Amino acid sequence: FTEEFKQRYKVDAETKPRAKIRLSQECEKLKKLMSANTTEIPMNIECFMEDKDVQGRMKRATMEEMCADLLARVEAPLQAVLRTSGLSPSDVYAVEIVGGSSRIPAVRETIKRVFNMEVNTTLNQDEAVARGCALQCAMLSPTFKVREFKVEESSPYAVQLKWKQSMADEEAELEVFNVGSTYPQAKMLTFYRKEAFTLEASYPGPNHYQPVIGTFEIGKVVPTAEGEASRVKVKVRMNIHGIFRVSTASLVEKLPTPEAEVKEAAPAEKQDDSMDVTPPQTDGQPTAEAQEEPMNTDQGEAKPEDGAASAEHSMPSQPEAGQPAPPPAKETKEKPAHEAGEAEPAKKKVKVHSIDLPVTSCTGQMSTQALNHYTELEGKMIAQDKLEKERADSKNAVEEYVYEMRDRLSTSLIDFISEQDKEAFSAKLNATEDWLYDEGEDENKQVYLDKMDELRKLGDPVTVRYREAEERPAAFEDLGKSIVHFRKILKRYSEKDEKYVHIAEEEMRKVHEAVEKKQAWMNEQMSNQAKLSKFQNPAILVLQIRSANDEFVKKCNAIVNKPKPKVEPPKAEAKPEGEAAPVAGQEQAGADQQAPPPQQPSQPAADLDVD
Repeated sequence: FTEEFKQRYKVDAETKPRAKIRLSQECEKLKKLMSANTTEIPMNIECFMEDKDVQGRMKRATMEEMCADLLARVEAPLQAVLRTSGLSPSDVYAVEIVGGSSRIPAVRETIKRVFNMEVNTTLNQDEAVARGCALQCAMLSPTFKVREFKVEESSPYAVQLKWKQSMADEEAELEVFNVGSTYPQAKMLTFYRKEAFTLEASYPGPNHYQPVIGTFEIGKVVPTAEGEASRVKVKVRMNIHGIFRVSTASLVEKLPTPEAEVKEAAPAEKQDDSMDVTPPQTDGQPTAEAQEEPMNTDQGEAKPEDGAASAEHSMPSQPEAGQPAPPPAKETKEKPAHEAGEAEPAKKKVKVHSIDLPVTSCTGQMSTQALNHYTELEGKMIAQDKLEKERADSKNAVEEYVYEMRDRLSTSLIDFISEQDKEAFSAKLNATEDWLYDEGEDENKQVYLDKMDELRKLGDPVTVRYREAEERPAAFEDLGKSIVHFRKILKRYSEKDEKYVHIAEEEMRKVHEAVEKKQAWMNEQMSNQAKLSKFQNPAILVLQIRSANDEFVKKCNAIVNKPKPKVEPPKAEAKPEGEAAPVAGQEQAGADQQAPPPQQPSQPAADLDVD
């Protein structure tokens, strides 16, 4: 497009950085549109350079022809995946692609051509990890039953070890882990050395930016008591992250058993003339990282190791845990005639002792100074990103305010601003919009904040008048409800309501005065506000109305909610100290004694006849 615009419009975008950036942004938009459309798509840029508007068009096919050399690189790693895995396209069940490049049609066509099948895009890049974690949790949970999945990670590169032979100045090498080796995994190597030695780990092949992984020095190696080379076991490991390291190193030392112990053990068991070597301790189970796997090394002086237990082919294998030990091998070789009559002498039993050796690792890592330097640079970049985000947010806030207020001036705010103020404010908004896309494209944060303050000085009074007009009726209504409420209480007091009869008349007179005063104040404010136009500042604010209402309610409630005085019950009369209270039963008896006897009817005189 730069060459096209140079010929058609006589402008060179390379000479002006601003124009070049704008052209790059428009090309990025055009590229995304071409991913979803096959037709020719236009590109328009207004005021590109020298107040000229430019226009261009492009098809997807033209774009793919221009990027043919770049798109050809996609096929190479796909073929390498098939070649390394040993699979053919017919062995692959499905192909799933994620990421931004999955939207590029040319990339999808290349994958389809290599695997001979349609590609799937059912996974979202942001959700793929979360879905995998959810599936793994369901597999581990006892409450869910899902199909078991096994994921084996393999190393894309081989790892080899190099070391110098002790007898010669030549280097020996051994490929410890092959291409496609699964990890985590560990192997045991056996060396025969009289002194400390160094192992160098690296990636074989010329296609590595930094082929050397690091060097590992095995120290404190000493010869045996007889002056021979000691047996050194080195464990190499590739951890769960695919990182290679030399895990441990140990020196195997033979210790002869005292003769007394030999004589006691001789009748019980006979052994060959070999040493008993204990394999590395693995607790009978694979460890969390990997199961220990033995490895034979035939390079240089590293001798083969059978089952990670013996360095010589004549050594008996160690029995597995829980299995009975096999019977000792019998001597089949016939003895000479002069030894036939002699008793076989007892062999010395040899014990093996393992001594840990220090391993000094020197890998290709940054120095402390470099690490601190880059950490400081990272902190500066984080701070710069934060400032850039704040700058972009300030710019977007100005742009959003311009669009919002321009729309509201012709809709909801049209009655709350005068015609003259509206023209001035609209002109300011238009000027700010032009400034944003011209000189204010890349200003700092403070410039955008100042521009926002200029706009709010004109816009805030309008929005305040609109908000006050919306909330004022509800505020006056709440105040009116409070006045009516206390008028009802005054009426109930005049009717001698039991709830308020205990309040003094002087106190209730204060409530009456407050009600009348607040009623007059509300009527006055509503009358003043009704005389004003909507585009004029309000006579009273909603906040003032609500504050007056709260103060009025608080003052009256303190009087009408006054609790009734408590009435104490009458006290019982106290009896003299010497007089004891009557006992139950005695009181009743005394009452019976005091009661007068019933009157008997009078008998007539003897000399009187009664008819």
